[in-house]
Amino acid sequence: MEFLSSINWEEESYPAYGDFAALPFLVLFFPTVRFLLDRFLFEKVARRLIFGSGHEKINCETYDRRRKVNKFKEAAWKWIYFLSGELLALSVTYNEPWFTNTKYFWVGPGDQVWPDQKIKLKLKAVYMYGAGFYTILYLH
Repeated sequence: MEFLSSINWEEESYPAYGDFAALPFLVLFFPTVRFLLDRFLFEKVARRLIFGSGHEKINCETYDRRRKVNKFKEAAWKWIYFLSGELLALSVTYNEPWFTNTKYFWVGPGDQVWPDQKIKLKLKAVYMYGAGFYTILYLH
């Protein structure tokens, strides 16, 4: 955690290929988190919500029951990803001047004018978060 707190998230720079350095970490991060959630949380929640009380006694290995559980786990994973991505994006962009005034999409900060604008490191992190998720979908 000390490493993350030492990073200047407000630093601005132009987009560069080096920005993709976090992508291999995220490509490993997302499947690992999904595996752990599938194994230890989603399976139990799916059985409880789909089959109700007494779900421990029900054989979930029939084709239709397994399909329902798998569909729930897929939907739960996407919900977790999109919720976390939205919360990350809101926490990063909330205090930016262009969050409430879209004029600043194209002008600013300072004398910068689109397309020659620098991007804050924290916004690049949001883009890499999304790129890591979609890279996994592409590779899968």
